[in-house]
Amino acid sequence: MDDTIVVKKPDGTFKATHNGRTIGTGDNQNEAAWNGLQNRPNAAVVAQRVRHIAGDKHPDEFRRIHPKKPE
Repeated sequence: MDDTIVVKKPDGTFKATHNGRTIGTGDNQNEAAWNGLQNRPNAAVVAQRVRHIAGDKHPDEFRRIHPKKPE
């Protein structure tokens, strides 16, 4: 199963990618994941990868999230 990946960008916003293609962006993790699901409606679960690119040295965190529609 292909997963949508949500990555934290250096400017503090988030982007959702699928197969290397940006499919959604947002100010927070949930918004980016939800916008990504809008472009992949048959993805039941979005795999989230939060990586701090701005020089932080720690292992990547992987977890499954169930995005909720932003209000």
